[in-house]
Amino acid sequence: MPETARVVQVDRNRGKGNAVRAGLDVALGRVRVFTDVDLPYGTSSILECYERLNEGSVDVVYGDRSLPESKVLSRLRKRRRLSSVAFRGAVFTIVGLRQADTQCGIKGIRADVATAMLPVLKIDGFAFDVEMFRCAKDNGLTTMPIAVHLANGDDSTVRLIRDSTTMLRDLLTIRGRSALGKYRLPPIRP
Repeated sequence: MPETARVVQVDRNRGKGNAVRAGLDVALGRVRVFTDVDLPYGTSSILECYERLNEGSVDVVYGDRSLPESKVLSRLRKRRRLSSVAFRGAVFTIVGLRQADTQCGIKGIRADVATAMLPVLKIDGFAFDVEMFRCAKDNGLTTMPIAVHLANGDDSTVRLIRDSTTMLRDLLTIRGRSALGKYRLPPIRP
């Protein structure tokens, strides 16, 4: 029976981006999906990511809590909602991305795209997702949002003051790397 799940352990905590890259690097199969460890979006979102990517017409699939079909069953604290709005504004203004929900905790990517992207993605922290989207945009890759049902969403590990400073610095880094063409990939064949 083929391996369906595997635990990947990194030597020390270097952040979300580092952990996701480590997992994507050893993943097998044509489709790679990653989500938060507590599965706040359930397994149906994982299956939907897989199905959309397996159809072959999209390169990256991501959950978007702002879609009308999405359901948030757990109310987020006001401070967290405000920080999310501010971060979305910063992502648009600094990095030039229009995705409404870069930080939703479920994403899928075709294996060939992941293999091409991993060497150029350098952000270790929470802005890893933004870097992945910027890389996709710089290469004309297709992204698709999917509606999600968030069951338990206010247990974030983001520390507002400290992580905001780091994420702002990372957004500026992503903008600079993009301007320098650091995210340009060789042609990708599906």
